[in-house]
Amino acid sequence: QCIGRGTRLAPGKTDCLILDFADVSSLDLCTLPSLYGMPRQIDLQGERADDAKARWDRIVFDHQGFELEAAGITLDEVQTRAAAFDPLTRDVDAEVRALSALGWVSLGKHGVCLHVHLRPGQVSELAVRPVAGRGKRWGVFWEGQERARFSKLEDAVAAVDWEVEQKGPRTWQSALPDAEWRKAQVTPALREALDAVRSPRRAQTVGEALHLLALSAAVHRLAPARPALP
Repeated sequence: QCIGRGTRLAPGKTDCLILDFADVSSLDLCTLPSLYGMPRQIDLQGERADDAKARWDRIVFDHQGFELEAAGITLDEVQTRAAAFDPLTRDVDAEVRALSALGWVSLGKHGVCLHVHLRPGQVSELAVRPVAGRGKRWGVFWEGQERARFSKLEDAVAAVDWEVEQKGPRTWQSALPDAEWRKAQVTPALREALDAVRSPRRAQTVGEALHLLALSAAVHRLAPARPALP
């Protein structure tokens, strides 16, 4: 309320200085873009808010997994960055790479996931995702169901790696990043699943297709797709 009074327009007023003695600066102020469901730091540059909202929705629809981090950015800059964004090139956290030899892939701010043959001919998805609450902030999910929580991402990944190892050499080999099954051509079932996501995508290999499906499910908070593979 105080900030609202300070930012109220008045003749001759050009600035508003806010002294945050109570340390509530982590609370984001509403802006015109945020009122329309866009990132608060978007610079509309005089563009109509409803037109900008339509452009933003199209960017989100066409480029799943794209995350905006810079402040004071224009929609034109967002479109340029989004057009160059490829979710399949995103690396997992450096500490995860150093810790695990398995084929973990990045889901951006939504965590990491691993596809593995826990049963012959059936791909299972294991994911480590941030969860709400204090303390243990990383949840381990198997086929969308939470199984455990950990304080650190690295601890959760290590726990999953240990579980995979206990399943035996065949399961461990299927979880490696260069496992042959990942390089196989996309199956009709996977292609159908990709066509059904909100922003249809194309993939050349089974590994790429599963990564895209996992990313789409994480972004839109959906249950992971689990098409059977030969």
